[in-house]
Amino acid sequence: MACGVGVCLGCVVKTKNTDEHSRVRNARICTEGPVFAASEVDI
Repeated sequence: MACGVGVCLGCVVKTKNTDEHSRVRNARICTEGPVFAASEVDI
C-alpha cells in the first residue's frame, strides 16, 4: 500500500454496497478492511 490512510486510493476494491460519503461502490482496504466478507466484495 502506498499511503496506508486511504488518501491515494491505491488499495480500492469494488464492493456491492455504495459508500455513503463518495456515493460509489468502492472500499479502501487500508481503512475499511483489510478483511471483507465474500458477500460484500464484487468479484
